[in-house]
Amino acid sequence: MQTITKLLRITVISASLVIVAGCASNINVTGAWEPAADKRKQYSRVLVVTLAGDSTGRQQFNTALLSNIRSAGGEAWSAQTLAGNDAIVTRELVEEMVADNNADAVLVTRVVKQKVRAKEITEQTDSASMRSTGSQYSGDYGTFGSDSTFNFVQYDYKPEIEADDYIVAEYKIELSSSVYDVSKGEVPVYTITSKAEKQTDTSKMITSIAKSVADRLRSAGLIGK
Repeated sequence: MQTITKLLRITVISASLVIVAGCASNINVTGAWEPAADKRKQYSRVLVVTLAGDSTGRQQFNTALLSNIRSAGGEAWSAQTLAGNDAIVTRELVEEMVADNNADAVLVTRVVKQKVRAKEITEQTDSASMRSTGSQYSGDYGTFGSDSTFNFVQYDYKPEIEADDYIVAEYKIELSSSVYDVSKGEVPVYTITSKAEKQTDTSKMITSIAKSVADRLRSAGLIGK
């Protein structure tokens, strides 16, 4: 248990921004082994810890990630679900969860970088009825545990009617997902880097990147095929 304490001392203080952003294109996911890692070892009981301030995005990411890990034949739990989605995850809490669920690995995801810009949609005239989803955001996104939320705003257009201009948020984001062997401690055995840019649809992006992380775990042999 001392080794998992060292792990959480590093990762919990790394909690930062919100999980945001959109469409499935312009997403790149790569993985890298720690030099001393045992590449033959597979994990079947994974505790998922997602360090992000927004509970809505975090819950969606966790739900998609857990579903994909379980579909590979493993068991998985979300620390936020076990503790309550609004609970503050501490290293002591994760230690208890590891012991209670006999987890053999902890998958920690955090936001590494995030940039946002306003994108203006101007003077659009539709030839057919359509609906487009934009996004409005409020709150303090720089602090883990802030009261920030996602607000999805739908714009409805009628045929041959010119739409008013509007603004959507476009994101560039980088996530880091590290696999820790609970018997080894503070150095991850494998780290997945997910980069996305020109993203405006939060729901599609979160689901897509969660699936890509699970797929990368599978291809590396860390979870079942």
